[in-house]
Amino acid sequence: MKKHYVLLFFCFIITAGKAQIINIPDANFKSQLLFANTGSITASDANGNHIRIDTNNDGQIEVSEALTVYSLDVSSSNIATLTGIEAFTNLTNLRCFSNSLTSLDVTNLVNLSTLWCEDNAITALNTGVLTQLTGLYCWDNAIGSLDLSNSPGLIQLDCYNNQLTNLNLTGLTGLTLLRCQGNMIPTLDISGSTNLHTFYCNNNVLTNLDVTNFTNLQDLRCENNALTELNLTGANNLYYLTCHHNQLTSLSFTGLVNLGLINCSYNNLTTVDISDMGHEISLPPWVVINCSYNPNLATINTKDSCRMVTDYDFKHANTHNPEIPPPPPTTSINFMGTPNLQYFCADANELTYVQNKIDTVGYTNPNCLLSSTCEFLLTTENPATVLDFARVYPNPFSSAFSLDVNPFGNEVIRVSVYDMTGKLIEKTEGNPTEMQLVRFGQKYASGLYNVVVSQGEAIHTLRIIKR
Repeated sequence: MKKHYVLLFFCFIITAGKAQIINIPDANFKSQLLFANTGSITASDANGNHIRIDTNNDGQIEVSEALTVYSLDVSSSNIATLTGIEAFTNLTNLRCFSNSLTSLDVTNLVNLSTLWCEDNAITALNTGVLTQLTGLYCWDNAIGSLDLSNSPGLIQLDCYNNQLTNLNLTGLTGLTLLRCQGNMIPTLDISGSTNLHTFYCNNNVLTNLDVTNFTNLQDLRCENNALTELNLTGANNLYYLTCHHNQLTSLSFTGLVNLGLINCSYNNLTTVDISDMGHEISLPPWVVINCSYNPNLATINTKDSCRMVTDYDFKHANTHNPEIPPPPPTTSINFMGTPNLQYFCADANELTYVQNKIDTVGYTNPNCLLSSTCEFLLTTENPATVLDFARVYPNPFSSAFSLDVNPFGNEVIRVSVYDMTGKLIEKTEGNPTEMQLVRFGQKYASGLYNVVVSQGEAIHTLRIIKR
């Protein structure tokens, strides 16, 4: 009988010993664990010291050995599966990037703080409830859906270049960096992540985006979507905005006092107005803007918002935010491909620069009216009628020109003539009959002039040339 008890005891010991050995079917994964030592960066303990995992040299990894590992780096090791990683429950940092993983389950790693699993072939990433997770870097995979609502401490998320159609960020109030570009996301709710500093969602299929009152946001890139709405209200620290190649018809920059670089090209905008951004001397004194290829663009207003960019500005433009590169060495505004542009209001010192662009063959509407006064930007209820309201003749003229008006009644008609610096050259008013008899321009120097004709709320600006 004693022999039987002794035999059972030894069987129990052997069985218990075997139960402590972790099943690690991937030979490359197991090899990395077995060859970890104090001279390699594969494994570290709680104090950050590099350690050997297989301390008893039995060629196996036991649970007790796995629990000594707090940081693990098995990147670039041709690993196909991380089965066995679930036993490393003390892990706070896991690097498994640049392998051949197709799935990854880290739900058991409840102490995990950072996970680098980018550059694999992962289609399913299960994070479960990881309340300590602050950084997740899983770009360049094939992940279709990602739910991080159970990781409320997440601060940084890089999930770009996947196949995401669903991204759940509910409750991530501490998120400061989100880069989810290069996916197929149709809708994205970031309303609770108002601490975002950097947000890239370009190259998706989003139709609307709202960053209202995202006061910490400095870098927003949402180009190459299907956006019809973009709300920037209250994002007063925004510095870099790219929203080109969308379907936007309107865009407000009101109050965006820090905005320095804007690319809103290839949209359906009718107006680009950066005059009310509210730039102050202490803020970036320049704005680089690309509003090209907006075929319906009729009005551009840059008056008082900034000064033209110089070579000095480009060399010293990075003082505002060192994390964002300075603007490229290009001109400060690009409005090429805007054949319907009618009005451009700019500061007096910018008129020559803008006029040179207007005069470039094929650049924009060559008849676009340019001035440093914004009178012609006033609108009426029937702008089509205003276009027929008045004309000047002859144009060009050599000695004087006259006014031909189609009045809306007997109200007083007012005429103001400005040179291309915005200086008022002549101003007169009278009833419609009187104004038909007035001769203008006898004492004008040769050059271009803007003639602003108004009657009541109707206003029309005409350009005339004196030879």
